[in-house]
Amino acid sequence: MWGPRVAGRMARARVDIGYAITTTLRTVFGNLGAYVATAGVPLLFGIVITAIIGATLIAGPLAQMAELDPATVEPAEALRVALPVAGAAAAMTFIKFFFDVAGFGLGVIVATHLTRRPPAPSGTASEAPPTGGDETAPPPSLGTAWAMLKPRYGQVALALLLIFLSAFGIMLVGIVLSPLIAPPFIAAVAATYLLTMWALAGVVALQEPVDVVAALRRSRALTLGTRGPIFLVVVVFLGLQVLASLAAQGPLGLLTSGAKTAAQTTLEAALGGVFDILGSFLLATLLTVLYAQLRANDDKRTNNEWGDPDGIDLEAPPLS
Repeated sequence: MWGPRVAGRMARARVDIGYAITTTLRTVFGNLGAYVATAGVPLLFGIVITAIIGATLIAGPLAQMAELDPATVEPAEALRVALPVAGAAAAMTFIKFFFDVAGFGLGVIVATHLTRRPPAPSGTASEAPPTGGDETAPPPSLGTAWAMLKPRYGQVALALLLIFLSAFGIMLVGIVLSPLIAPPFIAAVAATYLLTMWALAGVVALQEPVDVVAALRRSRALTLGTRGPIFLVVVVFLGLQVLASLAAQGPLGLLTSGAKTAAQTTLEAALGGVFDILGSFLLATLLTVLYAQLRANDDKRTNNEWGDPDGIDLEAPPLS
């Protein structure tokens, strides 16, 4: 079914998942201050700004919606109250996305600096190139990291936005057409496959001098033969983040038997923000480590310098 070249790439495209997980945990928790001082800044700003928007623009309309009687309210009145909520929610999502992109990119830069030389998987040469990290130099400051991210920020944002919109579009089409074609879980499988195939596109868009389309193609090439392990490890990390958030907020629900107090709601939101930020650190570092391993293997088994299967000639090396 596969051509010799593709089959060969799949056979050799192995990643050390144990190394990726342990390196990610050791790097993030061993250098948490460096992450907070760089990637944590835009992530925190995003949370604070969206919280202000929610408190000023959404709280009032939500209270009005709660007072409406579904049995007697006129559709026009319901729409009038709901539109400000929808608009503010869209604005919050849009604004937070760009702060999250900055946090992700800065996290990748910090992780690239801190991570060690990747081990050589069995059957490959042992002189795999390092990720660009320097264990002896201090982590980059916020200003230095932003100066590295700024020229590539637009490409990273476009790549992540395209991935999100594509996956969301697939899910939406699956939900709309589910009564006619197939259950929604088929669309979920398709969206998951696409997310796994393009999982490294954000890192590629930052690390290599390519445009958005080439970054997506590069991620597709690098993940060929390894999408199953990548999917599992990313899902495990995201699942642990959700479980940690639920575990932290769960005991708070015991404080009140009825509606949540303002203090409880604030504390839950703060805990949720902390785990969102930590999850961003972990995900950026994990994808950086996986990218470093796959790039090291790919550089050695292809004809051109950076190993794009479609023959793209990337003249400049990755950012260090």
